[in-house]
Amino acid sequence: MGSGGARAGSGRKPLAEDARPYKVTLDATTIQALREAGNGSISAGIRATAQRKEAKKAAARVVLVSAKDIDVSPFHGRHAIAFSSDWYRRLKASMEHHQKNLVPVLLNAGDSGRFELAYGRLRLQAALELGIPLLAMVARQTRDEAVCAMVADFAGGLAWSVFERGTAFKRIVDADLLGTKRSMAMRLGEDLNDMNAALEMVNLPPKLLAMFSDPREIRLKWSRELTSVEQRDPDRLREAVRAGAPLVANASALKVYESLKNACFGSWNCPPAR
Repeated sequence: MGSGGARAGSGRKPLAEDARPYKVTLDATTIQALREAGNGSISAGIRATAQRKEAKKAAARVVLVSAKDIDVSPFHGRHAIAFSSDWYRRLKASMEHHQKNLVPVLLNAGDSGRFELAYGRLRLQAALELGIPLLAMVARQTRDEAVCAMVADFAGGLAWSVFERGTAFKRIVDADLLGTKRSMAMRLGEDLNDMNAALEMVNLPPKLLAMFSDPREIRLKWSRELTSVEQRDPDRLREAVRAGAPLVANASALKVYESLKNACFGSWNCPPAR
């Protein structure tokens, strides 16, 4: 990546205008130090990168990048309500104390001088709110590679809910980015059945999903039952949503589910959840 700045007289916008370079080797010792140092648990994406770099006995180039120069991937599925979680508040407090994130995010460098976030959405949001730069690993990846890196981070930090995973999967499918669902699951290293279950959840009727103040709390079992009812009697489910929505405003996810359940025949008459 070079020095992270433009060559004199080149006229190009620096890759990271206010970047201060960090040279780190992502070996097992560094990973353990990052884990113990502070904000957030080490992510699956960092671990995967560390393993690849260690295998090649190479060092990663890490820089400080202005958070304002970073765009979020259009395939990202993190729900905005995650920014009000206790985990996020602890992460933000740690970043404020250190004036940076200790575990780098992964960015994809574009030709325009801007970056696209592959993973690290919560760290980016905290940096924007605090007005501090973001410690980042910068790569030049294809869109497919960047999406695979994003999915590899699903278990990192604040683990992604089924709904958030499904949102990301749906955006990838809608863009026809990785071919068939089977091919997509193989490319992403995901179980096909789990991926389809997450897609079923986010493909439930929008008005039904809107009844849940936090859709991340929707359980997979509920989603499968609701999908089964929608397939067998969509009119009954639509009526349950229409009648029930005003009654469950700001109610818990369980209360919303029970309201829908009671409105549809009093009890579900559907196959047991897998």
